[in-house]
Amino acid sequence: MKNILIVPRIINKHNENYLSVDNNLLIFLQKIYKINSIEIAPFFKKKPNLIILSGGNNLIKKNASKIDIYRNNINKKILNYGIKNRIKIIGICQGAQFIADKFLSSIVKVNKHVGNHKIFYEKRMLKNNFPLNDKVNSFHNYGIKSLGKNLIPLAKAKDKTVELFIHKKLKLIGLMWHPERFKNFRKLDYKIFKSNLWN
Repeated sequence: MKNILIVPRIINKHNENYLSVDNNLLIFLQKIYKINSIEIAPFFKKKPNLIILSGGNNLIKKNASKIDIYRNNINKKILNYGIKNRIKIIGICQGAQFIADKFLSSIVKVNKHVGNHKIFYEKRMLKNNFPLNDKVNSFHNYGIKSLGKNLIPLAKAKDKTVELFIHKKLKLIGLMWHPERFKNFRKLDYKIFKSNLWN
């Protein structure tokens, strides 16, 4: 049974900040795991055995709005907590960028990444029965040009930006597409979320 902690997107309405979790993300996770509880950061009572840094918002290096600063502060607190307690962490889009940035990766403005585009899996993934290439959705204007220390690329876009990565020693996965936003959830994404890709 999984206790899942989600770091949500932060939205602002009428000068109030709200925590926003895509309902499709909840459905996607329920398709994969036997879930005991789902809690929303920064508030949680049960120790999670999976943390999701969801998509949405911007890194403060790229856009220092108040809600982005608030989101980045939550990301930082939860990511550090997860690393300290050796909890599996999966970053989606902005969550992946945040993990990559923590390990001093290079994040740059990219073109033609909004919409669907092709990615190419690395040899390590082919050994795990992933295809040579795949088509994923994309909602980001910034990409990961190169990875920092101990981060390993598992898939790249045509422009060589990193679309999927893991940490060499920690239980960290980052993916730049949104598995919850496909009309039909994909078995490859289930596999990524269930796998121990760093082994």
